[in-house]
Amino acid sequence: MIYSHHIQFILPIVLFIISNHLTPFNFFSLIASSDAIVKFITEDFLPPALPKSNSIVTIIESVLVTIALPISSTYLVAVLSFVVAPFGAEKFSPSPEFTKYIHYFATFLRNIQH
Repeated sequence: MIYSHHIQFILPIVLFIISNHLTPFNFFSLIASSDAIVKFITEDFLPPALPKSNSIVTIIESVLVTIALPISSTYLVAVLSFVVAPFGAEKFSPSPEFTKYIHYFATFLRNIQH
C-alpha cells in the first residue's frame, strides 16, 4: 500500500528518471565535466581586465561585458531558484530537515547586504 508520504519520495525520483530518458541531459556527464564548470565560473564570471590601449571602443566593449555578466548570472540564479524553491515547501520536500536547510540558506542570502 502506497501512502501519500511515500509518493513525496518516489515522484521526484521517477520524474528525474523520465526527464533524463526523454532529454539528452545526463546528470553524470555534468558531474564528469565539473572542471569545465569551474573554469567557466573562474574565467568568464570575473570582470575583464581593462585593455592596455586607450581606445574608447575597447573600453566600452569591456564595460558592456561587465554589465552583461551580472545579467546572465541573474538569469542563472532565477532558474536555479525556480528548481530549488519547491523543496522549501513542507508539503513537497522529501524531509523536514531538507526544508529547514533550504530556509536557512534563503535567509542567509536575503541578509547579504549589497
